[in-house]
Parts: sequence; structure tokens; C-alpha cells
Amino acid sequence: MALKLRTRLNVSPAGRGRIMLYFHESQKAFVEQEFIEEILQMKDCAIYYPDPEDQTESKEQPDSIQMIMILITAPLLEAADRVSAYLRKAREENIAVVPVLKEAVPIAQYEKQFGQVHFLT
Repeated sequence: MALKLRTRLNVSPAGRGRIMLYFHESQKAFVEQEFIEEILQMKDCAIYYPDPEDQTESKEQPDSIQMIMILITAPLLEAADRVSAYLRKAREENIAVVPVLKEAVPIAQYEKQFGQVHFLT
């Protein structure tokens, strides 16, 4: 999947913290219209995220990702392999993971993927 990039005022990502954002494709409109804007209001950073509609293979990977944010929804938790891949990448590269719950999900299902890890709502 190709990656998209958003920054405040669409400026260069140079010198800004880098966040990789993962979410279920059903949340694309929410992510692009609301969630990213909320993050950028709080922090001047560069947010990278996969475009579920662009299936071209992207070789470009942002350098020095400092945080992975995962927007937690029931459909995402049901895609257990995908969540495991995100977490494995974070562990391998020693990147902080911030789960953000968008909706109520069964805690047991959440803990099966993330363990007893805190999350944001």
C-alpha cells in the first residue's frame, strides 16, 4: 500500500516528529477528515498512513518513525494478523505504540492483541 503524508499546512516533514498511523480501512474518512487534524492541532508533526485505496506497492518508508498510533476498532481487532504485524514492527524497531480506542471493544479481545497495555480514548 502506498503511504500518505500529512503535516500542518502541508509543509515539509523535515525536522518534525514522525508518527505512523494504522487503522482499519473502514475508518479512512474519519481518519483523514477528523483524527489527523486533531493530532496536528496538538502537535506539529509528520503523520504517515497507508492509503487503503491505493494498492500499489510502496518502497518508500519514512525514516526514524518515533511513534506508531493504532486506531482501535472492532474490525481492526478482528484482523488479528494485521495488528500483530504492526506490533511486531514496533518491537523490532523499538518504536513506542499508542493504541487509541475509537469505539467500545471487548477488553478481552483488546488484551489478546496488546496485553495489559494502557490506551487513549
